[in-house]
Amino acid sequence: MPNERLRAAMVAGGWTHVGLAEATGVDPKSVERWVNLGRIPRQATALGTTLYNSLYRADDQLLANAHVWGVNAYGAPVWHLRRNNDGGMFDTYTDSFGAVWGTAHPMES
Repeated sequence: MPNERLRAAMVAGGWTHVGLAEATGVDPKSVERWVNLGRIPRQATALGTTLYNSLYRADDQLLANAHVWGVNAYGAPVWHLRRNNDGGMFDTYTDSFGAVWGTAHPMES
């Protein structure tokens, strides 16, 4: 199954199979497989970008904007989660945020 998102991102960015292959350090045939066959790049060849989510929380409701490489935030999915039970998706996102927040350090002036 072709990867239409990757194809669209390549068109929008002006990337060719050869250009993307050179930028990621893989063979152009690999890029062709990613685009035409929907193959997933191995982690060793994954593009060097940080994928993240934006979280907006109010009490027991949360909006999670799952950012997608090559797609502007307004075009990426937003999930509206409500906390119903312990251990659900809501808790997964809030626990993840708490873990990241716990590694933060105050900025020095």
